[in-house]
Amino acid sequence: MNHLPLGKPVPGNRPAPTTSPTGSTEILHVLKYNITALEEGVLLSIWEPAARNDTRVKPFLYMVKYRLPSEADARKLLAHYISAYKTGSLTAHGF
Repeated sequence: MNHLPLGKPVPGNRPAPTTSPTGSTEILHVLKYNITALEEGVLLSIWEPAARNDTRVKPFLYMVKYRLPSEADARKLLAHYISAYKTGSLTAHGF
């Protein structure tokens, strides 16, 4: 994952396991995230990892990035994102 040159990773970042939208207890996907401190706020990156292959040159299916004023705001958005992901209410433009 690319970081902005001035960014510093915030300790404690880890994968966020999710269950299927039907509520199954089987873990179908893993979302990973990173919160990077910037001079003015933070950068929240969320992605779904995937193996590289002949057509996939990056190790993820998708990645979204949000610039936010604080780590607390990033964690709040992350919780909302995971909730929307679990319920299947994410759209092509976010949630």
